[in-house]
Amino acid sequence: MLRPILLLINRPAMPGTILHELGHYLLATALRARVADVKWFYWKSMVSDDGYIMPDGGRVLGYVIFDIDSRSKFPALKSFLVGAGPLLTCGAAWFLSGYGLHALFTDELAIAVGWQKAALAAALFWLLFASSYHILPSRADMANVFTHGFRIWELPIYPLAALIWFCSWAFNRYTRSLPGITLWQFIALAATVIAFAYFTVPGGRETIHAVFAELGGAVQTLLTYLDNRAG
Repeated sequence: MLRPILLLINRPAMPGTILHELGHYLLATALRARVADVKWFYWKSMVSDDGYIMPDGGRVLGYVIFDIDSRSKFPALKSFLVGAGPLLTCGAAWFLSGYGLHALFTDELAIAVGWQKAALAAALFWLLFASSYHILPSRADMANVFTHGFRIWELPIYPLAALIWFCSWAFNRYTRSLPGITLWQFIALAATVIAFAYFTVPGGRETIHAVFAELGGAVQTLLTYLDNRAG
């Protein structure tokens, strides 16, 4: 049986899987790539160990199979844009759900009180988490960029795709202290909590801005110190 913690996250985050694959599908369609097959979500991968596992150990929750002609002028760029599609759809859902929560909690959104307001808040929070959890393109999404050969005019695309590939690999490795939990699950949960505080808690925006400003100042101080040491 799949680890309980993975089941606990994969099932509620299923709407994010659909948004993730929708991003691939929309970009593939917009760029006139040939879409061979679409699986919006793969239920077995979410509920048991019977789901499809890739050779690198990744678990397939959904997929969009598409083909881009390597003879076209910008095949790597097109593959990158299709692979990065979830950043668009999940990002849009993240912002919309966040601002929906803000409008709901500041009474800018005229809606009945009581259970209706609570149900809408729960749905928006659910969407906020699901979109956070599935916004990151997978390694397979970025690996497609490198299947079209090398073109000098697409040079900026390769390091960017490699960076996203590395982040996906690093963030989805299991932590040693808590087996079955990945770093990305921590990041997604933290992003959800921070966004919820940012959009709903009075003074939350100012507090979070101040925290990030302090962190930025600390990083700048560290860089200055290291620069002086090197000099």
